[in-house]
Amino acid sequence: MTDVTTLLVMNEAEQKVFTKLLALHGINILRASDCAQAREQLLRHSDIRVIVTALSLPDGNWWCIQLALVQLNRQAEIIVCLPDANHCVSEILARGAFAVVAPPFKARELRSLIAAAANPLSGASGEASSRAAQG
Repeated sequence: MTDVTTLLVMNEAEQKVFTKLLALHGINILRASDCAQAREQLLRHSDIRVIVTALSLPDGNWWCIQLALVQLNRQAEIIVCLPDANHCVSEILARGAFAVVAPPFKARELRSLIAAAANPLSGASGEASSRAAQG
């Protein structure tokens, strides 16, 4: 995977974890801590292909990120990070998320999901991939 621009939308502690998991794998990482910052990043960087976001954010949730994509007429796949596995994965996928992941997060699975999201024609299924990325 080369130069896939990925936006991490989550708190700083989570950003550090994901940056460490994704480091040195051809993933260009941008960061935002909330929906407003994510929107700013989307306005500045038209090359964002994947967004990895927390389920809940200080000023909204992952769905606000989805709406921003539509409003800005941008194409990017969203991977939603759950705080635990006790959430309705099927509802999140039905609302348009590419995949859903829950702890423990594993570098190999995250990189595979990002690669699949960046290349949707590869035939990878977000739902099948989401199960693989969960502990």
